Amino acid sequence: MGDQKKARGLAKNEFGVVLSNAKIEAGNDVAQTMIDAAYGYRNFERFRKRFLLMRWNARR
Repeated sequence: MGDQKKARGLAKNEFGVVLSNAKIEAGNDVAQTMIDAAYGYRNFERFRKRFLLMRWNARR
């Protein structure tokens, strides 16, 4: 039992770097929240520009 490694919540790749999808999940959550808030937009280009503007401002 001493040679066995305990299971961990995060996987490591072949280079030993710990991988997590937290950043992607956070981005998806922000995108879904913005899509929900923009329900009813009739002009897709206006919605797209608002979405990109809010994402750009969130990174600052």
